Amino acid sequence: MKIDKIFFCVLSVALLSLWSCEDSIEREPSPIVSPNCQNVFFPNSNVTDIELEPTEPTQVKVVISRENSKTNATVPIKVFSSDDVFRIPETVTFEAGQEETSFMVNFPDAKEGIKYSFEIGVSGDEYYNPYITNRTSIKISVIRIKWENKGKGVMIEGIISTFFKVDLYPFYVDIQKATLPGGASRFRLVNPFKPMELEDFDEYGIADGYPYNAPGDMLDGDFYLVINVDGKNNASVLPQKMGFDWGYGYFMTGSAYGNISDDINQYPLGKYDEENEVIIFPENSLFISMSNYNSGEKYPCETPSYIYLSLDAYLNAQQGDSETE
Repeated sequence: MKIDKIFFCVLSVALLSLWSCEDSIEREPSPIVSPNCQNVFFPNSNVTDIELEPTEPTQVKVVISRENSKTNATVPIKVFSSDDVFRIPETVTFEAGQEETSFMVNFPDAKEGIKYSFEIGVSGDEYYNPYITNRTSIKISVIRIKWENKGKGVMIEGIISTFFKVDLYPFYVDIQKATLPGGASRFRLVNPFKPMELEDFDEYGIADGYPYNAPGDMLDGDFYLVINVDGKNNASVLPQKMGFDWGYGYFMTGSAYGNISDDINQYPLGKYDEENEVIIFPENSLFISMSNYNSGEKYPCETPSYIYLSLDAYLNAQQGDSETE
């Protein structure tokens, strides 16, 4: 049909015009990398999410590397974004033959409990290569943990009894809490296994320290039992020293899951019961080791551990147990 022929002609002209326009579009040329480019990058060894205790220095070390290290170089640091608290150097210097160096970013005015971040990179044709697979920029976040004193709680530990068949007595512990971004919480017990100072238990049958330790058993310095609680109230403990030694090397504890095995059914995490103010680590949740015993082998704790976050929480639990008997 005549209409079909006209339509085909119009369509052909339109397509030819489109192709012609596409051929005439000027494309931005790909970046040309200088043959002397030193290919500077930030290695994966950098820690990008940093938590600091309030007593730690308000600074972070940033490691930077290069692939071409024949000559001296002063590399400009480009700041993509940064909170006001950071003091970022403008350049970093490599000596001839030096493939890796580092510089410090300071933040002396950072407040506790607030997460800050900065993102930096390198600039200059002699240093920046967009085609290398290594990281040419890096974003780092920092928080100074803000600990709040929660007062005294009560602990019944089932850790030591894995090695030594001791009776499980309740004892007071000093508790601190930190709330972290993202809804996570963190508790820590301050020197929880310090020796008793009073000879007798109090009116509630609670010791004012760990009943089985003497001053000569204690290691130097302060020790904390740090408990991380995620948004689902799962509780976990990173491996940490307990602060004393009974002649077999220093004691350590931590979550069995991830340290003994990745079988979470056999080695469950602890649970934070917010309503009843207690953290419970069930059987096989924690491990125990002594540094000079069996090369520091980790053994699952067969007895649960309870950390009541207040005296009232402990007394309420005891009353509930007596009512169910």
